[in-house]
Amino acid sequence: MPNDPTLLVIGHPGHELRSYEWMRKTRPTVLVLTDGGGAKNHPRIERTRGVVTQAGAVAGQLFGTFTDRDFYRFLIDGTAEPLVEWTSAVAVTIAALRPTTVVSDMIEGYNPSHDLCRYLERAAIEMAARSGWPVREDLCMPLTGNPQEAWGVRLR
Repeated sequence: MPNDPTLLVIGHPGHELRSYEWMRKTRPTVLVLTDGGGAKNHPRIERTRGVVTQAGAVAGQLFGTFTDRDFYRFLIDGTAEPLVEWTSAVAVTIAALRPTTVVSDMIEGYNPSHDLCRYLERAAIEMAARSGWPVREDLCMPLTGNPQEAWGVRLR
């Protein structure tokens, strides 16, 4: 796996910390749905960029695309178009990078941005497959619990 292209798709800054060792080993391209600004709109995306770079991974073009406020407004208002566009752009990224493995946040039922990130990533993988690039491994990482136990089972 270390020589194969990989992609990490996460909901917002901070999640890269759960996969730091995996990023060091696989050097994925990393996509981040929101900027991590929270309710006070103080983005954390540049800190995430630093962590990603330090791990030897690459920040993709879709890196902190939406503010957290905008993302939650989309959910409350039922505005799907920006998220559909983002998903299409992820599919284009998958088709261009041709990763064998894609990892995203796990659906855990307590945070809509985490869960929706996984759904959007799955839709992007299906779109990329229709355009000619089927991803071999589609994995998810838990954002709660002991990360060592989770990664020991899911990724080596």
